[in-house]
Amino acid sequence: MKRYFGDLKQKTYDLIVIGGGIIGTGIARDAAIRGLDTLLVEKEDFACGTTSNSTRLIHGGLRYLRMLDFRLVWQDLHEREILLHIAPHLVDRLSFVIPLLQSKPFYRISLPFGLFLYDILTLGKGSPSRKHLSREKTLGLEPALANVPDLVGSYLFYDCQARYMERLCLENALSAAENNACILNHTEATGFLLDGNAIKGINLRDNITGRDYIARGRMVINAAGPGADLIWNKVHLRRQYNLRRTKGIHLVTQKLTGQALVLFSKSDGRLFFIIPWNGCSLIGTTDTDYSGDLDRVSAVSTDVDYLVSETCNYFPQFTRDDIYYTMAGLRPLVATGEKKESNTSRAHKLIDHQHQDGVTGLISILGGKITAYRAIAEETINLVCRKLMINIPCTTAQTPLPGYPAIGQADLLKISGEKELP
Repeated sequence: MKRYFGDLKQKTYDLIVIGGGIIGTGIARDAAIRGLDTLLVEKEDFACGTTSNSTRLIHGGLRYLRMLDFRLVWQDLHEREILLHIAPHLVDRLSFVIPLLQSKPFYRISLPFGLFLYDILTLGKGSPSRKHLSREKTLGLEPALANVPDLVGSYLFYDCQARYMERLCLENALSAAENNACILNHTEATGFLLDGNAIKGINLRDNITGRDYIARGRMVINAAGPGADLIWNKVHLRRQYNLRRTKGIHLVTQKLTGQALVLFSKSDGRLFFIIPWNGCSLIGTTDTDYSGDLDRVSAVSTDVDYLVSETCNYFPQFTRDDIYYTMAGLRPLVATGEKKESNTSRAHKLIDHQHQDGVTGLISILGGKITAYRAIAEETINLVCRKLMINIPCTTAQTPLPGYPAIGQADLLKISGEKELP
């Protein structure tokens, strides 16, 4: 996948995508597979922002049932199964244990109902059903919970993990390139080419050489994630769109558990995870509003203190000395007026600036979970195709990602096989 700027002067692209995270590369892949002449630009490197700083889960989102967002959970569970089919080398089933505590009677009552709904929404998708485990079986499965004094049992359920989310993003970019898309990282969109109220392309800067270029295109997709407003602010729009940036941090620590755990914080009741990851544990995440420099997102002491304190409620021996490093990323959420950050919907929104602002040739994407990236891309390119009067169906749900063919049958069986749990 070579960075090549030579074609920019000679052609007009059907589609220009700004943003090389999982949603941007997913859009470029879908467009290129459908035969659209596609250009993707990313000002840093692929997956360098939100994608690489996520919890690395491919999941329906059990906690979104608490928000009664059944449609979001159902869609993500559907997409989870598609990713297991097209990327079995990158997406693995993962068992989760939710400890039940004597001191939390509400969760002991509400969790069975929530997990029952999760099972209903998962029907026909190949995942085992939830199981209730006694205290003895819980400790047999996860001995590290022996230090939790009021443990009375647990629930076991299944979701999925993408340990190398960066690779999932990169394989979408590689697939786009294999289908003749032009893929340029370290290339910043610095402005738009405007003809009245019509966008005809973008101005580019190669951040490696400092050279400036022009790229012409029939449509532009703003998939810049947390920086989406920085892109649309380069055009005079009729209205303001509320993008809510919230920060989530993770701790990478010495290995605490053998199983993935779903835990509830004692200070605010939020759900957080402890997940096995590359011989370590990944602990997170937080959810706080962020208004700082988008290029300087980092974990601060209050973020770390929160996760350390909540982890110590379950693992009293855990200290800050067990932390290897931290990760921090931003969620580009659709602002809904919800006061509490963690209650803000993770559903995505497409903004067609032709209908909203009278500016033709520009579509912006807000929100969206990583799990749903392929479906978001399909919806986006369906809209682009209608605008360009092209009738080509989406095939990304049936087309494996580039790493898939290199896996032998024995390896596929190993990847998809599941160890029997109590």
